Amino acid sequence: MKPRNKFERLATELSAKIPHITWAQEQYAYQHCFKHEALHRSKGSNEYFCLECGHVWQGDETSGGMVDAVVGVVCPHCHRKLRLSVSRRQTCRKDVQTFQIITTIEFFQVTRTFHVRQWTIPQKPATYEIFEVSRVFQMEVRKPIILACPRVGVCYYNDIYRYNEPMSVKYDNPYADYRINATCKYPRQRVLPILKRNGYCKELADYNPSIVFERLMTSPKYETLAKAKRFDLWEHLEYGFVMQHWAQVKLMIRHDYHPSDYSIWTDTVEMAEELGLDTHSPKYILPADLKRMHDILTKRIKEKHKREELERKKAAIEEHAKEEKRFRNRLAGLLAMVIVDGDITITPLQGYEDYLTEGEIMHHCVETYWGKTQSFILKARGENDEKLATIELDMKDFHIKQCRGVNNAKPARYDEICGLLNAHRNDFLQAKKSRRKAS
Repeated sequence: MKPRNKFERLATELSAKIPHITWAQEQYAYQHCFKHEALHRSKGSNEYFCLECGHVWQGDETSGGMVDAVVGVVCPHCHRKLRLSVSRRQTCRKDVQTFQIITTIEFFQVTRTFHVRQWTIPQKPATYEIFEVSRVFQMEVRKPIILACPRVGVCYYNDIYRYNEPMSVKYDNPYADYRINATCKYPRQRVLPILKRNGYCKELADYNPSIVFERLMTSPKYETLAKAKRFDLWEHLEYGFVMQHWAQVKLMIRHDYHPSDYSIWTDTVEMAEELGLDTHSPKYILPADLKRMHDILTKRIKEKHKREELERKKAAIEEHAKEEKRFRNRLAGLLAMVIVDGDITITPLQGYEDYLTEGEIMHHCVETYWGKTQSFILKARGENDEKLATIELDMKDFHIKQCRGVNNAKPARYDEICGLLNAHRNDFLQAKKSRRKAS
């Protein structure tokens, strides 16, 4: 893509003036981007292959054991410490890693990304290549400018580049992520004065550099955390909680408070807020014993929810008081019916409060059937008030529409309950007729 504005044109011109990677930088990338290994063919052999210099040597009787696997081995030729790899079939291996150099040019902060390739073949020296694939130019206020080699295909996970083609300006979008965090970074870095002023330091070296630079140039909150050396909160800052509770975060920084568990601390602050406590007081949000405070507030929250639930039920019962009168008039005679057979007792639900209680006890949604004129709801209980079932009968002919146990499961004594209700169907019909005659 051609440069679209003066800043992209300037970045393109300055990119041509950036020097090539030095020999020292290349060697650092080769040394630190890969896990250097020695190959041991099998447990029955003492032969070792250095995959760096190609040297082959014989070990002693203890070779290939647990000690070598944990500690590693040292090549007697190149004197490099190597990790032991045991394989009978490995002949050739190719590995590709990413390497970054952080530098500046004019008023741009530049993150250079390289692909480092390694080929290893037993009995031959390892071969390395390095290619620069992208450059991210960043400056204060403006969005990053990305120059990169063309990719083979368009895919978020596709990092195959055409190394021999020149770099051009690319769109900065999540579907073609050029702003990556490399496997290894060159330790000697050059950064803009504004980044040093805003708190950039070696502790941020493990983070994605282009993201870090953008945050330090644009966000006062990230600048505050960087200057306070609170990198434990850095990764949480993108979450909505920290943005909404920045006053509490600043209080934490001011008191140099380090929570034992960040998720427990956020829960504690939110619970204190819900209870109407002073969330600007260290007493509640910066306790010495965080777990104990969390447990205390959890208990108070549960009590608060119980009170709210009781108030909700009371308000709902009062709201349905008029409907309950109509309910009793409509089902007069039917509500007085009680069916007892052995240890099974079946009785109708007498009002809205019974519907709520039955739903809580049986863990289903029977309360939503309140006010349905085509349904007649009963409950079945066993010996010692054992919870057996909740039954829905059709008001026309009193056939069974549903018979549900706890959690809407099929009741253990389903056939007995259904047989008992079918045997008393005429009694329900007679009660319905007598209600009509009385009305």
